[in-house]
Amino acid sequence: MGTRANTTHNACRICPFGAMLASVLFVLCIGCASKEEKEAKHLERARQYVEKTEFKNAIAEFQDSLMQNPDNPVINLHLGLAYYKNKQPRKAKEFLDKALNINQNFKGAEETRNILKEIETSASAG
Repeated sequence: MGTRANTTHNACRICPFGAMLASVLFVLCIGCASKEEKEAKHLERARQYVEKTEFKNAIAEFQDSLMQNPDNPVINLHLGLAYYKNKQPRKAKEFLDKALNINQNFKGAEETRNILKEIETSASAG
């Protein structure tokens, strides 16, 4: 019985090392995700927040995605839209303008121009 107790005790002394190693490996594996994978995760979470009309959370996710790919006009468009829906027209305009500055003819360019017109119209009316 004494031998078994000692074996269990020795195994428990190894456990903290195993736990530490597991956490180090976990942290290292997080860093292994490609920029594209990180961007995709942020965009998916942002999309989910937009569906729930949680625009502040969507903005945070779009910003994180933009950190992975700052010259993506589509992400800038969606960040601008999230700001617009969150009643922050100045911030919306900043990112909508940036989207068009990156590429005047990207897939969402026409939508971007229309939203910018809405922002200008509401600003001049107010």
